[in-house]
Amino acid sequence: MPQLNHKDMSAFLAEESFIHQNEFNTSAALTQFFGYVQKYSGELLHILSVDPEAQRQRLFEQLEDVSVSMNGAG
Repeated sequence: MPQLNHKDMSAFLAEESFIHQNEFNTSAALTQFFGYVQKYSGELLHILSVDPEAQRQRLFEQLEDVSVSMNGAG
């Protein structure tokens, strides 16, 4: 498939967001998001540990805290 340009992708996402604005399930979204975090945790933690802005915001530690919380909740 050809790649979408930024403008087309933004328009598509805005339209989808409008269509589904009353259907958002926060719990399902967080569960799916955490699945991606678990799958790519090594790469994410590495990037967060070396990126200066991520270091300033302590994102590495925050992601570790969330990960521990989510794993403990399941």
